[in-house]
Amino acid sequence: MTNKLKISFSRKIKFIQIAIKKNGGILILLSFFLFLGIAMIWFSYRAGVLLMVAFGIFVTGMALFTIVYTIPSSIMYYYEKEVIKKYGAFTTAVITKKEIEDHSYIDDETKKKVEEVTYLIEYTFEYNYKHFSTFSIVENKEFYDQLTIGLDIPIKYLKTNPNKSSVRMRKLKNSLKKKEFA
Repeated sequence: MTNKLKISFSRKIKFIQIAIKKNGGILILLSFFLFLGIAMIWFSYRAGVLLMVAFGIFVTGMALFTIVYTIPSSIMYYYEKEVIKKYGAFTTAVITKKEIEDHSYIDDETKKKVEEVTYLIEYTFEYNYKHFSTFSIVENKEFYDQLTIGLDIPIKYLKTNPNKSSVRMRKLKNSLKKKEFA
C-alpha cells in the first residue's frame, strides 16, 4: 500500500505509553534484576570477590539481553494493537485453519506436567480485491472449541496496511452467545 497512516506525535506517545503499561510487570522485574546485578558487581568488586563479580555480570547481562531482545517486539505488538483499535476499519473474515501448539512439559523438580498450550486460528479476508491471511491467539480451549472452520468472524484492520488486523474478540464472543441461545 502506498498511502501511509498519519498519526500525530501526541497520539504515538499515548500508544507507546499504553504498550509500556502492558509490559509494566516484566519491566519492573527486569529492572530489579538489572539493579541487583549492578549492585552485585559494585559491592563484589569493592570486596575483591571476583566470582561474585562474574555472577553479577551474568545477572546484569541476562536482564539486559531480555530487555533488548524481547521487550521491543512486545511493545511494538501492543502499539500496533492500539493503532488498529483507534484507526482500524471493520469487516468480517473467515476462519480457514485451527491449530493447537502444545509445548507442555514435565517439571524435573515436581515431576508434574506443566500445561503450555496455545490455541491459534488462521483467518482470511478481502480488501481491494486482495486476500489477506493472519493468525490470532484464542485465550482458552472452551472458546477455541466453539470456533469452526468457515465461521465468519468480526475483525478490525488497517486500510493502509491490511496485513495488520485483529479479531474483535468481545464481539465474536457475544455473537457466539447469541447463536447458543437462539
